[in-house]
Amino acid sequence: MLLPAREGIHAVLSNMRQNSSKCDYIIRKVYTEDIHHEKSKGRYCRSWEIRKVHARNLAFKIPNAELTAACSIVPAELEYAREELGVTDVYEDYREMLARADIDAVAIVTTSGEHCWQIAAALDAGKHVFTDKPLGVTVEECRLAEAAVERHPESVFFLGFMRRYDPSYAYAKKKIEEGVIGTPYMVKAAGIDLLEMQEFVDCVADGKKPEVTVYDGTKSTQIGFATTQAWKTGSIVKIEYN
Repeated sequence: MLLPAREGIHAVLSNMRQNSSKCDYIIRKVYTEDIHHEKSKGRYCRSWEIRKVHARNLAFKIPNAELTAACSIVPAELEYAREELGVTDVYEDYREMLARADIDAVAIVTTSGEHCWQIAAALDAGKHVFTDKPLGVTVEECRLAEAAVERHPESVFFLGFMRRYDPSYAYAKKKIEEGVIGTPYMVKAAGIDLLEMQEFVDCVADGKKPEVTVYDGTKSTQIGFATTQAWKTGSIVKIEYN
């Protein structure tokens, strides 16, 4: 059976412990159009490979983190969680996971269009929340996430613009500010590490708010749409934040 990209999604949930803190971590796999459900091998979207790195970081590299639960609509992916990550507690429903009494936080690294409703559901369930970028794929979605964060000022909301936590990027920014390399007009970079997830764990454990806010996520989405419009029209587009 061929799964469309929107249906072929996978989530792995982890339970992170930092001191008395616990965190469920969501990972999703998006199937490409040519992947068959019954096959264990296929051409996977790179996003799934990245999310497996996040899961392994939580399971094996972040101090006091323990991967304890998994949720997926794909049986083979629950098997991956069991065999590769040592997870024995598995679920097929996100909201069922949120109902677990011993979960303090949720980290969301899912398909971009799923982020905002999952953020709202987790915050409304009394959980701290990490979400990967982007915040949402439309400004309207982002406003829903903003409202959820505003409803729960007692909770930590962490938006994973991971490079803000990379010392090498801070070093590059310092050199730019010092005028060492002149005025940059384009920057392209890529990478994945455990810095952002470690920062989230620290925020939950210490009860502190992260530097990046939900409003930064909305602005990023607005900038994305404005950039596309400017390219299509060949004109300058003014962005109004409100």
